[in-house]
Amino acid sequence: MLESPARAGEQVWVALRKSCVRSGSSDPRTIDDAHALHRRVLDVSPYFLTINPLDVDCLEVTYGFDFDASANHHAVALDALFAHSPLAAAVDGLDARPIDVQPCIGFALNDRCDLQAFFEVKGRTSVREVRQGRFSEDALHVCVTVRKFGSLHDIKELPALYDELAAHAERLVEQRAVPHLLAPIRDAIASSRA
Repeated sequence: MLESPARAGEQVWVALRKSCVRSGSSDPRTIDDAHALHRRVLDVSPYFLTINPLDVDCLEVTYGFDFDASANHHAVALDALFAHSPLAAAVDGLDARPIDVQPCIGFALNDRCDLQAFFEVKGRTSVREVRQGRFSEDALHVCVTVRKFGSLHDIKELPALYDELAAHAERLVEQRAVPHLLAPIRDAIASSRA
């Protein structure tokens, strides 16, 4: 893995594994800076790593959001996303504390089911923290991922495919994740601090 030094929270990285190439950007100055990194990796990787169109199994774009929350992440997720739902009603009134509430919803964006999107909430609260009632400052993580399966006709299609997936992901973040995941989680964290 190659990582840049972290500057004011901003960091970029590229990782090469046996069967995949990954790149990431944390807290970029602009979204265009993040897109430029990923497009550059997609432009040069096929030539330096001799990747051909049939080698491509999938391409994915993930937007991640971290919420600082020194609270039970599972209780926050339960309160923010399942309050007044049939699932929450199943445990409502029990003398119990949530220890694993990490919802993940995946769905197909086309009829072939090769274009998929996922909303995922990842809590980092351990059972030990719940038992002791003391919670670390670890972040509660929310991911929005868009993934396209299938090989390509031409390896030069990678940057355009990235742009298509990034556009899908940005729409999902703006139209779905912000109002239905991120804002409720933010509000639940704020009420847990009150």
